[in-house]
Amino acid sequence: MGTIQNYIKTSKKQNNDIIYFPLSIHLFIHTFLYILLAIVSLNNSVIATSIISLIIIIYFLVSKPNEHFYFILGFVPFENLARVGEVNVFFLFLLISLGKLIISNKEAKYNVIGIIGFMYLVGIEVFNEINNISMGELINVLIIILYFFFFIALSNVKFYDVSRMIQNYIASYLVVIVQVIVSYGSLNNFMMLVASESEITRFGEEATNLGGAMGLPIYSAIVVSMVTSYYVLNSCLKPFIRGLIILIGLTASLIGILTISRSFLMMMIAYLLIIVLSGSGFYKKKIIKVLSLIFAISLVMYFMYSDIINNLITKFLIRVNYDSGVGIRGEIWGSCFVYLKEHPIGYIFGYGIRSYVNIGLINNLEFKALAHNLYLDSIMSIGLVGVACIFYLLSIFRAKLKNTFNTPVKLISSMPLIVFLVFGFSGLSLNYLKTWIYVLAFIAFTYALPKKQ
Repeated sequence: MGTIQNYIKTSKKQNNDIIYFPLSIHLFIHTFLYILLAIVSLNNSVIATSIISLIIIIYFLVSKPNEHFYFILGFVPFENLARVGEVNVFFLFLLISLGKLIISNKEAKYNVIGIIGFMYLVGIEVFNEINNISMGELINVLIIILYFFFFIALSNVKFYDVSRMIQNYIASYLVVIVQVIVSYGSLNNFMMLVASESEITRFGEEATNLGGAMGLPIYSAIVVSMVTSYYVLNSCLKPFIRGLIILIGLTASLIGILTISRSFLMMMIAYLLIIVLSGSGFYKKKIIKVLSLIFAISLVMYFMYSDIINNLITKFLIRVNYDSGVGIRGEIWGSCFVYLKEHPIGYIFGYGIRSYVNIGLINNLEFKALAHNLYLDSIMSIGLVGVACIFYLLSIFRAKLKNTFNTPVKLISSMPLIVFLVFGFSGLSLNYLKTWIYVLAFIAFTYALPKKQ
């Protein structure tokens, strides 16, 4: 599947514009598939979901692994919708992509220590899970680990296109937002709901198929961080592109605020801190523009919608004061530490990515619905040895990127990665596909973005 050779009429020097480059037909296919997934999510049609999942499988069979990665990055919010009947088949997407990667890199040389680390992850996961979860669940987890390793080992990083990452992610994000708005009837309906109800109403809370109240905050924060990084590090953006970036960033910020999420606030604090720390030298003027724009628009929005904003602030403070800020998460984290103290072998080997949750269910412990902290979740899942293996594999990936792009990394280009890691203190799990995909995508983004300057 090739590309449409209709170039947007822009000079060669301006090929870092967010919508400049030969428009790939794949982007349109990906967006179309995201829209179909959103539609069937609203209708809850098992037959339609099965048909679309089969179409995606066919697409993976006829396309290349680098296009698979872009698709999966945007597909993350919909991972629970990839079903044929009652069976989640997203693992087949990964398996097909994995097979194509291996076949197209038959002569590849592998890092020996990396292979040992990968084999350890697979071995400890099988050992911890084999008698505790279904074979289907175990296969899903193992294929995610397989994809993670072979993507690092075999993917050709020089083909990473930051524009494509941003476009796919934003296309998916906008589809998600439209789907949630449609579920309320309109955005105005939701705003009236916020203004009229005494109870806390969080945007997207009931959209559990898309990650619910924990999904939209991170999707929004990542969009804001991606477009800000792109804007600051590109010096020849057209006025239309700048306006588009600002509009998308503002939309994502508004949606994040409407989720009344403490996690979103935490990510935005990290976002502003990075902007302030990056505000020197060549980027100083752009940073000042970003900060001034944030302040001015916030002021205008407050005067226009002061009643609703005051209501949102009040409800947010109620959430914070009701449970001392960390909420039930504090009890969950405490339960994890108590269990690790009583069963210290877990510090070394973990208890299994899915099995530790089963332990919580059987013993009625607070972590029966995950640890709600990526770092604790990782220890509970694969132990410190497993975490060390993942760090080593990521160091291989980082070295490939560094050698390929060979440009100094800017703090602001790492903004999506830092925002993701900050969110890890209150959510995410190795049980989720997005955790593995996001860490790969945002490390790649960090090194590939400066090259676009």
